[in-house]
Amino acid sequence: LRGTVEHLTRQAEDVAAALALAAESATGALDTRTAAAAAAFVAAAEEAGRLIGERTETADASLRTALAGLAERAEAAAAALTSSADTVGDALQVRSEEAAEIMRRSAEQATGALGTRTVEVAHIFRRTLETTGAELDARSQAAAELFRQATTATTGELGARAEEAAEVLRRAAETATGAVGARTAESVEAFRQGAEEATGALQARLAEAASSFARVAEEAAGLIGTRAGEADAALHGAVVGLAGRAEEAALAIGRAAETATGALDTRTLAATSAFAQAAEEAG
Repeated sequence: LRGTVEHLTRQAEDVAAALALAAESATGALDTRTAAAAAAFVAAAEEAGRLIGERTETADASLRTALAGLAERAEAAAAALTSSADTVGDALQVRSEEAAEIMRRSAEQATGALGTRTVEVAHIFRRTLETTGAELDARSQAAAELFRQATTATTGELGARAEEAAEVLRRAAETATGAVGARTAESVEAFRQGAEEATGALQARLAEAASSFARVAEEAAGLIGTRAGEADAALHGAVVGLAGRAEEAALAIGRAAETATGALDTRTLAATSAFAQAAEEAG
């Protein structure tokens, strides 16, 4: 039993020694690994710090470069916007001046054309009046000549018939004294009838001459009215056409001004939006 106990005691001591050795080995390995891990952690921390520093410097340089580029682009955009605004303003001013000049020339041409047409219408109306007056004078003279000829012819016929009646009376008186009364009555009746016929013919010709003169006057008045109406219509048409052209020119100028203003506003908004977007991206 004592031997067994001693044997167990020695085994226990061996186990304890093995455990102590194992514990020492494990502690040394743990210390070694802990030191290696600490060194690796320190190295990793240093490497991470170095990388963070490098990347921070790179990011800072990139940010500075981006900000510098953004500033340059902003300056270029501002310069381009200013140049565009100046160009558009100059172009708008030039076009406005050109449109005003064109409108002024159109107004002068239209005024000249209106004055010319007014003068032409006045000349036409004056020539029409002169022509109509000349025609009226000619027809009046022709009517007066016809009236004079009719009067002369009627007077001649009346004188001839009076001479014929006197001759008949004379012959009747020479032929027979007994038939003087009868022949005298017949001669007086014939003379009366001839005078009545001559008077009727004279009145008829006077009426025809007056009717012809009235028709000529009515035709002349109608012709004058027609030509005056045509001249008035032509003048009215010219004035209406001038007003239409002036209105079209004003509308064209307004549309050009609106188009130029709209283009300037569009470019200004686009440049402002681009600048704001670039500033947001940089921020």
